[in-house]
Amino acid sequence: MLTLFIVQSYGTFLVGPEHAAALRAGEGAGRVVQLRAVAELPFIIYAPDRLQPGPVVTTGWGIDGVHEHPQLEELRARQRERTKNLPGVDKKRLD
Repeated sequence: MLTLFIVQSYGTFLVGPEHAAALRAGEGAGRVVQLRAVAELPFIIYAPDRLQPGPVVTTGWGIDGVHEHPQLEELRARQRERTKNLPGVDKKRLD
């Protein structure tokens, strides 16, 4: 069995305040959460068991005949901007 995660760092939760209130009230079990991508950026799909040490570089499918998401390059640019000033493993991030 292969475990996959789907990530969207640039998204908003539909009815997010309602979900947050339910979680605070201890009533979050069984809720269905919907996420909408900001600026139609693609979701990232990865297998955590296959991650290698070091920075993760988002790549396309690389399959002949399968078109890449039209916003893939914008997503890559945003990721580079977000990660270029991250602290090393010897430092703590305070923000």
